[in-house]
Amino acid sequence: MREITLRPDEFAFFSVPHSFCLAGERQHLLGLGSIVVAGDLRLGVSVEETADPFELALADEGVCVPRETLASWEEALGATAVRGAGELEGLKVSLRIGRLADVCPAEGVLRIPAVAVALACAVQANRGDVESVPVEKLVETAGAMLEQVTEAAGRSVYPQQYHALCCASVLGGAAYVVPDEEPLNVQLLVPPESLILVLDPDAEPERDAPQWREHLLSALRKIGPAADLLRDTERDIAPLFELPEGTLDEAETAVLYGLLRVREMIRERIERMGGAMDNDCLAELCDEESAILGDYLGFRSARLAEIRDLAVGSGALGAKLTWAFGDLPALIIIAPGRRDDVCSAVTERIEERCILPFHIEPAGLRNERE
Repeated sequence: MREITLRPDEFAFFSVPHSFCLAGERQHLLGLGSIVVAGDLRLGVSVEETADPFELALADEGVCVPRETLASWEEALGATAVRGAGELEGLKVSLRIGRLADVCPAEGVLRIPAVAVALACAVQANRGDVESVPVEKLVETAGAMLEQVTEAAGRSVYPQQYHALCCASVLGGAAYVVPDEEPLNVQLLVPPESLILVLDPDAEPERDAPQWREHLLSALRKIGPAADLLRDTERDIAPLFELPEGTLDEAETAVLYGLLRVREMIRERIERMGGAMDNDCLAELCDEESAILGDYLGFRSARLAEIRDLAVGSGALGAKLTWAFGDLPALIIIAPGRRDDVCSAVTERIEERCILPFHIEPAGLRNERE
């Protein structure tokens, strides 16, 4: 990871790109890595010192979030034990979410800048430091704060998932992020000028643990020590499926197979990164993982599944179902050289405001002080 070259007290105004999972959805549940891309949908943050308690605010005009929602975040972040050399008391953190505000309903807006909020507070919690703050420390602090926020919101907490998003937001570009490992730059895997994000604001967000997760946890308990094979990408995972008959039921086998199949596809794709790039391979990975998300992992949006087929029929290489902004169903379309045509076709099925062409943002955390 690169180090932050500015002192924390210089970050009164900064921005971070919002990050999306391009491959490896829910791999964090197995302690595995995912391919994460930082988009050019940047989130602006301004921080000012006041004589008042810690305050979180939205600077965008016309964006209303219930005061009780902001209060729950303030309480969670203010109670975080990871304070570093500074304090959050006496800080007002204001967020600008720009064009993303037109996509999400007001009650869901705070799902959008979750990583930006945590990074803002992580930077400021260390603002008394004289030296520059290493990215590792920022990501660790931000991850701890996000755990507090998600717990306050009554949702499940997956620190490794947020760690990956924080890494991509700070570093920028496209990276293969594995817990406890150095992120691998994989920007060459993604065709330039190709990405489109499509949101379904009417879809039901994923909140409580769906049945597939219960099947996964049950399977992991049953396989016991063999679970170590999941995290060793150099070893053959065939023994996992050679257990005595009846060890795993059909549902447990299906969800475990789905996640491990994606793991193998990601590994194969990364191993080929140094050779000739075959965009069709990335498209196949995204398409197959989308099928797995729908069949095994409870992805809830029939409309996005239909748009995925429409996009491919309109010239896209492939499309990836995903959960964007925390838990909102979304679709990432890969359409190099055909992005405008695909966007036009998709607007026939969903509102134009829900279609966001975006680029990979090579610059991550950026000081915006003029």
